[in-house]
Amino acid sequence: MKPCSICRTEFEPTAAQVSSRTYRCKACNSALNRECHAKAKARGIVRKTDAEWMREYQQRPEVKDRRNELMRQYRRDPELAHRHHARDLLRSAVRYGRIKRQPCEICGAKAEAHHSDYSKPFDVRWLCHAHHVQIHHPKTT
Repeated sequence: MKPCSICRTEFEPTAAQVSSRTYRCKACNSALNRECHAKAKARGIVRKTDAEWMREYQQRPEVKDRRNELMRQYRRDPELAHRHHARDLLRSAVRYGRIKRQPCEICGAKAEAHHSDYSKPFDVRWLCHAHHVQIHHPKTT
């Protein structure tokens, strides 16, 4: 237990507070944050969320153009388009209940689909992420 540096009440500091040696209780910390945000707003500084920053970034013309060109290249490659189509067909079959998602066939955890052959979009193995990665990236010894 440490005393708050502002109101002097005893509280249990978080790990971040212990490492920075800043001891403020939750109520005082919230009040201080509100005060700082109010001062910033009064000076005309607007704080944005990560989602707002990302939306603005994605609306930039150069970013849109780069993404559109990458998608055109992706769709022009017949092998990638074939894979994309197989994944779409399977995703929609699972969504509409025509295929039931199964647990991992190795460990029984929540699984994702693995296509051995993209020409057979519904012939998949259900593997957890870890086992799926092992199949795609086997360790070389």
